[in-house]
Amino acid sequence: MIDSSGDHDFLAISPNLTQLFEALLAKQGIPINQRSYYHKWLRYYLDFCDKYHLEPSERHNLSAFDEKLHAKNQPEPQRQQAKQAIAVYYEGIVGYQVASLKNQAEVMAQTKSTAPTSNSNPIAVANP
Repeated sequence: MIDSSGDHDFLAISPNLTQLFEALLAKQGIPINQRSYYHKWLRYYLDFCDKYHLEPSERHNLSAFDEKLHAKNQPEPQRQQAKQAIAVYYEGIVGYQVASLKNQAEVMAQTKSTAPTSNSNPIAVANP
């Protein structure tokens, strides 16, 4: 979206995502004075995916994003930093979500395999 000054309004990132991403940057050893740039690249990437109707969690979309940065004459060091920021996003956030979904699927499968059959009574009722 373009505002009245001609600048592009980027998507707002939720406070939870911002906090999680900040923690991941710290864990990766990204210097504090560089982290704002990583947040910026994440915002740009998420906005890019929204604008072009791409799924941010799909890793192959990073190459399209990098191509766009190249087309906009972004210098190689900035493009590398952008790729590193999105890699942190994929590994720490998207990877966690996928693992969480896999764990949920495994729990559901285990629950189904240990669920009582229709012939058994899952609730023991004591005779008064």
